[in-house]
Amino acid sequence: MNKSAIMEGSVWVPMVMMLLMALASCGPRPTGIAEIGEEEHAQVVQDWVEYRIGRLTEPTGWLRLAGMMPIAPGENRFGSGEDMDIRFPEGTMPEFAGVMTLEGDRVTVQVREGVDFRVEFPGDVGADEDGSGEGDEDGLGEVDGADSSTKPRGVPVRDVVAYEGVADSSTGADGSTGADGSAGVAGSTAPEPPRMFHGDLEFFVIKRGDLHMVRLYNYDNPAADRFDGFPRYPLDLKWRVEARFEPAEEGKTIRMVNILDQLSDEPVMGTYYFEVDGVEYSLDALEGSETRHFVIVGDQTNRTDTYQAGRYIYVDHPDENGRTVFDFNMMYNPPCAFSAFTTCLLPPPQNRLDVAITAGELRPQEEWRVVR
Repeated sequence: MNKSAIMEGSVWVPMVMMLLMALASCGPRPTGIAEIGEEEHAQVVQDWVEYRIGRLTEPTGWLRLAGMMPIAPGENRFGSGEDMDIRFPEGTMPEFAGVMTLEGDRVTVQVREGVDFRVEFPGDVGADEDGSGEGDEDGLGEVDGADSSTKPRGVPVRDVVAYEGVADSSTGADGSTGADGSAGVAGSTAPEPPRMFHGDLEFFVIKRGDLHMVRLYNYDNPAADRFDGFPRYPLDLKWRVEARFEPAEEGKTIRMVNILDQLSDEPVMGTYYFEVDGVEYSLDALEGSETRHFVIVGDQTNRTDTYQAGRYIYVDHPDENGRTVFDFNMMYNPPCAFSAFTTCLLPPPQNRLDVAITAGELRPQEEWRVVR
């Protein structure tokens, strides 16, 4: 090959490479987001909405919450009577049904003779998978619920250990370390509190900070029966965005506050970074499940259209490249937006974004709106 041919080739190689690079830049770049069309996206979101409605309205869904009554140290008479220390809704229980006693971090229940009172311990047939009834306070409605059959649940008891001290968690399940079963008192060796039943009522003891409370569900709730979802923004694929994840240092926590103004230090899994209209934002994520992170978000729509104290969203764990998808069309109201009997967490300062996320659930309709 002559010298001129070699020189000619040396010129063409970089020119060809530049041309290939230019052509590549004109095509779609890989983003890590699985592309989805409008119809498919609409179906995905609709399936999620229907699932959420089902979980919210099941026997122990968030919409059937009927009370969260504090338990004072010492003896507390309970029933539906006006003079009860722990008062249940009128007509749902005898006026004086029994006594709940709080001693230290232990709650025991003594039931009056003749009162139909049943208990179901975690692990019994029909009990919740996790026994918490909490849905991790995430408000998705994922409170593994009651057996919908008509047969009475649990076993009749006169005395039961309803709670025995465990480490407090503002976002997780409450429970007991188990009772010793002495002195004829029924006990459980499982780490969750037993469920108690009377008529259409289901209840158990939770602890938030230093407060012990009775969390109450009423299966008989016509408003929950007719519930068909919260108002929502129109679907918009703009709000299905790619996010980059940076894991937190092991053991890192963030200080958070719940709707009761109680403070807690919650483990943070890491931070997600994403862009809206060319501006980068970030959100700290909490542990959600084995496959998802739980994120509490505040944004500018809280001032006008959405729940003032923020909204929740779940995101899939990032892939091997540290990428995942935030679909804000599935951002939803926390339980404190529609029930006064909840203790949900509020967005930390760093998760209050200076952008209006016009996607997901709007404020609850008047029937369900909570005024605090």
